[in-house]
Amino acid sequence: MAEKLAPDKRHSFTHGGQKVFEWDQTLDEVNIYVDLPANVPKKLFYCKIQSAHIEVGIKGNPPYLNHDLACPVKTDSSFWTLEDEIMHVTLQKRDKGQTWSSPILGQGSLDPYSVDLEQKRLMLQRFQEEEYAYASCQSGYSPSRIQVSTSLRLNSLGPALTQGPSWEARAPIEIFYFDLLALANYSEYLAMVRSFLQAVSSEEVTPPLRVVQMEGLAVLKIIKHCNEFSPALVTGQLLGLDVGSVLEVTNCFPFPTREEDEEIEADGANYQLEMMRCLREVNVDNNTVGWYQSTLLGSFQTVELIETFMNYQENIRRCVCIIYDPSRSSQGALALKALKLTDSFMDLHRNNNFTGEKLREKKLSWVDIFEEIPIKVSNSALVSAFMTELEPESPVAQCDYDRLKLSTAPYVERNLEFLIDCMEDLSAEQNKFQYYYRNLSRQQAQQQAWLQKRRVENMARKAAGEEPLPEEDPSNPIFKPIPEPSRLDSYLITNQISNYCNQINGVAGQNFNRLYMMKALHEN
Repeated sequence: MAEKLAPDKRHSFTHGGQKVFEWDQTLDEVNIYVDLPANVPKKLFYCKIQSAHIEVGIKGNPPYLNHDLACPVKTDSSFWTLEDEIMHVTLQKRDKGQTWSSPILGQGSLDPYSVDLEQKRLMLQRFQEEEYAYASCQSGYSPSRIQVSTSLRLNSLGPALTQGPSWEARAPIEIFYFDLLALANYSEYLAMVRSFLQAVSSEEVTPPLRVVQMEGLAVLKIIKHCNEFSPALVTGQLLGLDVGSVLEVTNCFPFPTREEDEEIEADGANYQLEMMRCLREVNVDNNTVGWYQSTLLGSFQTVELIETFMNYQENIRRCVCIIYDPSRSSQGALALKALKLTDSFMDLHRNNNFTGEKLREKKLSWVDIFEEIPIKVSNSALVSAFMTELEPESPVAQCDYDRLKLSTAPYVERNLEFLIDCMEDLSAEQNKFQYYYRNLSRQQAQQQAWLQKRRVENMARKAAGEEPLPEEDPSNPIFKPIPEPSRLDSYLITNQISNYCNQINGVAGQNFNRLYMMKALHEN
């Protein structure tokens, strides 16, 4: 713990080009380091520490330091030692966590930028200390934390500091963990996280997400919640930990269904925060890694889903959405998939530019919006052993009549209905682009006609010895650019059409297998 809470680097206080002393600070202490002159017996040095004053010197000589302190200290726990020709003065802060801009009142103060960096560093140290204190009282349990895997170097956070050479080559601050629930409110947490993520210059290459590992408990909770409210659509929060190329989903909790639209969003945020606080108290992971939602016949590819992804991405580096389809699962397959947005699509979405030119430049097609991540369901050894004990012995003859159901007509019919609706929506989108290109062609023709007319007029003016008129007139309405419609909706509709077709093919293929099997049984 000591190495995690160690100060960053000593600050040097100089006067007249000479170093007077160096100092640093932690949450509890301010340390002053004074170089001692050679050939002076150590017993002659003295240091007097008062609550708001310090005096350092050699007996029989004027004091070397005789100044008021910037902030009050605890005299009973402050002390000084002599270490290798250096006097080390340890001042115990009266207010723990207070950021000192200088040990000496009115002299050698850090610039505002450096003070802000010190304050943020001490805040992170406080979070680390509280996390480890909480973990130590839980008999070996390490609570869930939000991990920021990055090395923060102060000399890369912005403009150069103004304290001279003594501020160069600063050592990196290693940000290990900070606790979500240690803050007073969620808005304070978001503000702090955003400021750090904008300032951090990451030196580590984040491995791509390869698999989503889900605990069996989380899968059962999702299935239970979605089936209970089907065909209504529900959603909930995913909890777990991002570890390298694996996103672990260890638990989840549902969001309450809203019956009144007048309920404000703050209620939902308070509910989530309270749920995570309660889960933490019972030693359950409370780190958000995404959300889950139910869908009807796979109709989830909407603009709202993308907006939700982008909102999550502001606060969570990597998140996924677990999609569960109760109607598809009733056909004999676990319709559970993990989705994330592709990096190329997110870059394009941040600029909100889905024109044909940009899409061709980025080489982005409708299949490049979502990326499906493989799901691996895992259980602990104890859970697996317990499930084995609960499993009944299989009888010789099983009366499983569900296997005899051959009709999948209702499911296929509804897929076809949704497919037809999507085709109509795609046709409407194509009409928008046809209308846009007609207007663009008409405008270009008007511009050419106006340009020809202006050129003829300029030729006449030149013949008359007059100045020619400009061949462009921005105030003319025909030169006002026509905005191109976004192709995002058409991409999503095309993606949804492909999803419906795949579902129909999958169900039809299974049904054909059953029919051929029944045909063989009848022939025998």
